Amino acid sequence: MAVDIKDFFLESEMMDYEYCRIPSKWIPEEIRSQYNLYNLLGNDGFVYCEVRKGMYGLKQAARLAFDRLVIKLAPFGYHPVPHSPGFWVHDTRPTVFTLCVDDFGVKYSTKEDANHFISALTSNYRISINWKGDNYLGLTLKWNYLNGYVDLSMSNYIKNALTRLRHKPPTTKQYSPHDWIRPSYGSKIQHANGCRRNNSFETFTSDEDCAIHFWSGSVIIF
Repeated sequence: MAVDIKDFFLESEMMDYEYCRIPSKWIPEEIRSQYNLYNLLGNDGFVYCEVRKGMYGLKQAARLAFDRLVIKLAPFGYHPVPHSPGFWVHDTRPTVFTLCVDDFGVKYSTKEDANHFISALTSNYRISINWKGDNYLGLTLKWNYLNGYVDLSMSNYIKNALTRLRHKPPTTKQYSPHDWIRPSYGSKIQHANGCRRNNSFETFTSDEDCAIHFWSGSVIIF
């Protein structure tokens, strides 16, 4: 099961307030009218604000949200594992979950255990629930419970990245036309005794004689 907390960073009370100023040109006219900001506009063209709750951009927002979550879930028996704050357990139930930003990946044993965790969260937060748990942190998860494994993928990631980067597909087939001389650095790092050349496998006695074809035309995205 995957769970997402809505506005997780925006609910935390701050003990020490922060202050900021916003240029009036960045504030749309409908926002000025809705909140009557005309009287709050300074002579220098800025609106000055007092920040009393966590908000995006504050360096302490994540910490405030996490500390509040620890306090709110403690009465229900949930707590982070010491020295591994991203991994949570329950005092008596077998429920465990991982927390990354505002996303929960939950492992539960019974529906009653799952509902107990959901009740603990909804007592203080607005959440959305994915009972299948097939999407977590942008990863698509295909669970195979029968054989005990899960397939992870990022659907259409490469396709979307190529579109975003405006990468043009090659106009000719890429058959790795360039040779590459095997590196000779390191102690027995390269274990190959031979390499493929002209669709046949040949054995060579020196690094300089062994040529391995490149994968040319590849796209590496970081």
